[in-house]
Amino acid sequence: MKKKLSILLASTLLFASMNFINASAYTTSNWMGSLDQSKSLSQISIPGTHDSAARVETISGTAKCQNLSITEQLNSGVRYLDIRCRHIENIFAIHHGMVYQKTNFGDVLNECINFLHNNPSERILISIQEEYKSSDNTRGFDDTLMINYITPTKNMWYTEDRIPTLEESKGKIVLIKKFNSNKISGITWDKLKIQDDFVVKDNNVKWNSILNAYNSVKNSQNSNLLYINNTSGYKPLLFGIPSIPKVSDDINSRLRNYFNSNTKGNFGITGMDFVDQDLSSKIIATNF
Repeated sequence: MKKKLSILLASTLLFASMNFINASAYTTSNWMGSLDQSKSLSQISIPGTHDSAARVETISGTAKCQNLSITEQLNSGVRYLDIRCRHIENIFAIHHGMVYQKTNFGDVLNECINFLHNNPSERILISIQEEYKSSDNTRGFDDTLMINYITPTKNMWYTEDRIPTLEESKGKIVLIKKFNSNKISGITWDKLKIQDDFVVKDNNVKWNSILNAYNSVKNSQNSNLLYINNTSGYKPLLFGIPSIPKVSDDINSRLRNYFNSNTKGNFGITGMDFVDQDLSSKIIATNF
């Protein structure tokens, strides 16, 4: 009897230690590789950024949404990028509204591909949408995306109109298609459940929207829906001038406290302004 108990105890400790090793071995650069690869992307918590490449502004607080570069975001654990492209002269320039971000989509794509080459256990979800006014083009938005960006790097993309498993999307850029096109496939609007109350007159109201969205994810049994909870927004000030930090400074602090208490479970995608590694790490940890 004692021998059986010893064997059982040893097996339990071994199983526990294996789980501990698996959970503790990941870094923010390669955390997805430590998850159950049969899970759908809709069944895990994913740190993300809103207006991911918006780091330039002419008036303080009005257009900049991130301090970290795309590469820095990815290394800090972010796996969902929100990319806003102005279609101009048959290329994609990155904009936040009318403000050119002094980078183009080709630069963003190169950073993503380099990251995946260095971290082949990972995948990156990219939401692409058209921003500001198109100008001086000889073809459509979808044609430029296909010709300039997807076709030359086609082995790096996952473009099916369904939410893949981690295994199916390993090493890939998963396209979330926030534009109309019959020529390009990708995850479409009907597969998305989005909270995006971005005009924020009261931070408490915004926070309640965020909490309601998290509760929706936790209560959902539908793995065919990808939940995107945008914690971003701006507060309209005098003469309608927007202030992004008036929202993000407060909401990011609340997010830290929330994930200090809510340490396990599926929270979907959290799209944040001014992400940092500490906040990203707290969200990643809920998967383990």
